[in-house]
Amino acid sequence: MNTEIANRLYQYRKRSNFSQEELADKLGISRQAVSKWERAEASPDTDNLINLAKLYGVSLDDLINNDPPDIKEENKENTQEEQDNKSTEQSSDENQSAKKKSYVNIGKDGIHVEDEDESVHISFKGIHVEDNDETVHIGLDGIHVQDKFGESVYVGKDFKDEIKKEFRCEVNRLKPKWADIPIGIITVIAYILMGVYFGWWDTAWIVFFLIPIGHGIINAIRKRSTSEIPVFMIITATYFLMGYLAGSWHPGWVVFLTIPIFHWLLK
Repeated sequence: MNTEIANRLYQYRKRSNFSQEELADKLGISRQAVSKWERAEASPDTDNLINLAKLYGVSLDDLINNDPPDIKEENKENTQEEQDNKSTEQSSDENQSAKKKSYVNIGKDGIHVEDEDESVHISFKGIHVEDNDETVHIGLDGIHVQDKFGESVYVGKDFKDEIKKEFRCEVNRLKPKWADIPIGIITVIAYILMGVYFGWWDTAWIVFFLIPIGHGIINAIRKRSTSEIPVFMIITATYFLMGYLAGSWHPGWVVFLTIPIFHWLLK
């Protein structure tokens, strides 16, 4: 945005006796956004231009192309004085805002929080954090970090993919070989053999409990966590073994009452 339009926005605001903070509240934006407009560092979008024109009671064309009537004469008489007054007012507005410890704005464009020299902006574009020492932006394209000396670090998709790849390689390297035992295949083969050679088709199916039990025990060893032990599956398999081998369906069901005890002991 050019400096002429920025100057007109400033003039219309002062003509309406609004501080930067008051105007920002009416528009639902941050005070820094208004300040950037008036310093020609950023441009208001179409919706904000329309709202400004309505607020000042002028047309959109006048807001952009024409100075306020009472300002035109003053500009002709003493341009330098007007510029000095502008700088003084901007400094006064900024000092007044600096005295305010915090500022929070929640609107359609996101969440904006400012606390003295620190600010946080959260929107669909990502998360933007600034302070005196560094600036951090987290978005869909990655993470950008820049310090006060101008040095920056970028972590993008390629870098994250490389980290994931290295992490998977490290996990595979540390994983013991026995952790890859094909328990499911071994169990199926064992069941077929017991059925063919011994005719235990109706009872040998209990061996399929070995699949979740085996994987659970392997995970418990790998993670060094007793909470991974599949206590319920072990108790259930024990109950069926007692029922088929010893006919102890009753009172064999009592073994299920030990489940909470085992969970308590394995914590």
